[in-house]
Order: sequence, then structure tokens, then C-alpha cells
Amino acid sequence: MASSPSTASAKRSQEEWCRQSVTAKKRRCTKGVEGEPSGPLTQHRAKVPYDTYFLLTYDTLFYDYPDSYLACKRLADGLAESWEVLKLVEVTLKSTEDAHAAETSQLEARVSDLERDLGKSASALFKMKKEQKAKASEVRRLPGEIQSQGEPRTLRKKDLALAGIEGSLSEIQLLKGEVVPTLNSEEARLLS
Repeated sequence: MASSPSTASAKRSQEEWCRQSVTAKKRRCTKGVEGEPSGPLTQHRAKVPYDTYFLLTYDTLFYDYPDSYLACKRLADGLAESWEVLKLVEVTLKSTEDAHAAETSQLEARVSDLERDLGKSASALFKMKKEQKAKASEVRRLPGEIQSQGEPRTLRKKDLALAGIEGSLSEIQLLKGEVVPTLNSEEARLLS
């Protein structure tokens, strides 16, 4: 693969600049109270602007260690892909959470409806049982009452009730000014 002369000269000048920067960086820098040298500083605190240091590191990595650069490039690409996958997973998770929340609210509404229906059913069942108990106690009470009163007494009560009705009817007819038929006259009319 042939490179053009301008690319080769640009590469050489960039390599030379990198070497000079590395040499300047490796040089022991010192700083005193008023800018006078006082002692050695660490290599990290060399007087190299941050942007220049970053470019220096990047260029050094690219030109001096191409395999490392490619490895870093692959890692960066992998990281970018991982971010995209993570975004997709987050979107999927969000949609799943939304669906779960909607389903939960529907189930809660259904449960509250079922609880209300259960309460109504329990109330109705309680009323039915109460009515059944009342009927059962009356059924148990009636045979004893009938036996204690006796049959002739019951017939007498019926006769008295009928006589009371007849008496009331005759009183009403008298008030209207009509002739009140007696029991004997009615029997005679019916038999003839």
C-alpha cells in the first residue's frame, strides 16, 4: 500500500512533534516560590496543556502501538454497541413495566368488584339463613301451640269470627236503611 508524499510528510511531522512533546514531558520540571526552580515535579505534572497531552497520548498510542490502538478501537466500538443494546433493553423494560402496571390496575379493579360481589352475596346469604331460622323456629312452635289449644276451641274461634263478620255486615246494612236478613231467612231462601 503506497501512501502519498503529503500523507507521509504529515505523518513524519506529527511523529516528530510527538517525540518533542514526549521529550518535553520527560524532562524534569521544577517550580519555586516565584517561578524559580526548586525541585523535581512528577511526570504527570509536566507543563503540557491537557489537550496537548490527550493528543500526545492518542498519537503515541496510534503510531507507537497500533495493536493497542486497534484493541482500544474494538473496545470503544463494543462499548458503543453495548450502549445501544442497553438503550433497547431499557425501552423493553419500560414497556414491560407499563404493561405490568396496566395489568395490575385491571386486576385490582377486578378484585375490588369481586370483593363487592362477595360482600353482597354474604349479606344475602346471612339474611336467608336468618329467615330460615325464623321459619324453622315457627314450624317447631306451631305444632305445640295447636296441641295446647285443642281442636274444639279453634272451631269456636272461627265461628266467633264469622259471627263478628255477619254482625258487622248487618250493622252496615242497617245504617244504609236496608232490611237485614237473618241467618234463618237466608237459609230458607237458599233451600227454596
